Amino acid sequence: MRQALVAAAAAALAATACGLLLPAGAAAWSPASAIYTGARPQPLALAGDAAGNGVGVMSGSSSDAPLLLLLRDGVAAVPDGVAFAWNSAVPFPGGVPTFTTSTPLAQGAGAAGGGDGAGAIVVRFRVGGSDTFSALVRDAGDRFGEASTIVPADFDRLSDPAVAISQAGTTVVGFDATRTSGRRAAYVARLSGNPFGKPRVLSLTGAGPVAVAVGPREAGLVAWTRAGRAELSQLDDRGSAGRYRVIGKAAKDGDIAATGAPNGALVAWEGPGGSIRVLRRGSASSGVFAKPQTARARNGSDVSGLTAALDPGGIAYISWREGTGAKTKILVARAAAGRRFKIDGVATGAGLGKPASAARPIGGAVVGWAAKPGWQARRIPTSGGLPIQSTVSSPGTSTDVPLSRPFVSAGPKARADMAWLQPSAGAPGFDVMQTTEVDP
Repeated sequence: MRQALVAAAAAALAATACGLLLPAGAAAWSPASAIYTGARPQPLALAGDAAGNGVGVMSGSSSDAPLLLLLRDGVAAVPDGVAFAWNSAVPFPGGVPTFTTSTPLAQGAGAAGGGDGAGAIVVRFRVGGSDTFSALVRDAGDRFGEASTIVPADFDRLSDPAVAISQAGTTVVGFDATRTSGRRAAYVARLSGNPFGKPRVLSLTGAGPVAVAVGPREAGLVAWTRAGRAELSQLDDRGSAGRYRVIGKAAKDGDIAATGAPNGALVAWEGPGGSIRVLRRGSASSGVFAKPQTARARNGSDVSGLTAALDPGGIAYISWREGTGAKTKILVARAAAGRRFKIDGVATGAGLGKPASAARPIGGAVVGWAAKPGWQARRIPTSGGLPIQSTVSSPGTSTDVPLSRPFVSAGPKARADMAWLQPSAGAPGFDVMQTTEVDP
């Protein structure tokens, strides 16, 4: 097993502007460095919180490498003594044999950071023809305990998990579960300080993508698309789901995204004809959502990679990729509660990857994506024009990797981090790279 924090060679960072951009100052991203070198492409999941803490999972490239746990402290802490540094990768804590052996191999993973160190990692394994989920979770100010199986082999196949965790540690994991009767939306949840409950199926057959969030008052939600509709189920104060309801028309197998924070929660989904619809809930609500809102009217576009962020001021940022082949672009729609969405072009070019986004603690958001010149990022302010996008990877860095969407986190204050996977130079496997930007 090869594990260590490995410094990558300093890279010249090129700031590029595209025709959609308004002139402004370019973001100053640091030279990229390796969090880990020699990793397998799957599983891989990284997440951070607004205090700069991070959690992650990866697998080494050698046949006997176990799953590896990655941790980042927002303060100078033992053993590294450096704030915001990823600690050396270590084998996952015990409790699940497959976390510390190479067989069976993990298939996929999801991770989330909630704040003050609260974090969750969920890994999907395939064993004897069925999938299982195993999780490692810690509450704010606590340590990780031992991993546990949260979804046993009761289903044929599971999708990769969608994971959300609050600052207090309330955790919701959503997924598609396939049985002989068909594909259904399902979830498993825990309240802070408690074990996970029993996994539950929510929808009828034919479910598409699933999104999860934890909003005000620790209220979790699970949303999905099915049969041309977007559907949602809210969780009560025991983590149990009520009867699901239809929240609007959706594209067939359309994308869906959700996000939550103490000041609100929202669900965004792809509606008919490439439209984008949004459903919001404010912090003063006891669980009642406002009426759905159209963020972008239908225009026949091919939408993919939908992602959502909600900043401390209650401004929503909905990002997505549009088009295919040589004509792709990244767009963002932003609006405060009760206001109309304004759409801006983030990037345009051939073969852009799906975007990832995170809300900034100082307001605004940051969006990252893959492009032919390298991995790209752009800050999205609360209003007005968008700063020039930056190429945050070394010139010529390959973005043709199994995971084409980066991992983006923001905090504290103006800090933003972006991580991605790239082929290792002169060695087997892949490097997990990260860069940081601290412009206000």
